[in-house]
Amino acid sequence: MKTIIDEALKLGFRIAVVLPPLERYDVELPSGVVRIDSGCEFRCRSVIMVRSSDVLVALGGGAGTIIEVLLAYAMGKPAYVLVGTNLSSDALPKAFPEYVDDRRVIRIRYFDDPVKLAREVCRERITPVKATFG
Repeated sequence: MKTIIDEALKLGFRIAVVLPPLERYDVELPSGVVRIDSGCEFRCRSVIMVRSSDVLVALGGGAGTIIEVLLAYAMGKPAYVLVGTNLSSDALPKAFPEYVDDRRVIRIRYFDDPVKLAREVCRERITPVKATFG
């Protein structure tokens, strides 16, 4: 995530990092990053991250990433998912090709190319700019 945060800062994004208590609170964050020591365990932290964001970008992961994608769907937040990572979240398009249920809240967007994913995320019309990377 360090590389993503550094690059997002260079592009002028506002970044907030929501830390769970299991991570070291003494970790140094780059200047300009808003630090939120949540006191929550990982799933609680996921709710805070997704709820406070305008877009979810999932770059591959396990159960936590999958939970965050489902939370984004339930909250009506645009969700962009990188596949082809050889991680558990690669199964999402098989389970949910576009939508999670018949409500069709938002269409989950899948990409196998991180550059194309980034371009699409940057096309989102969001004010103010906030993003969650899960």
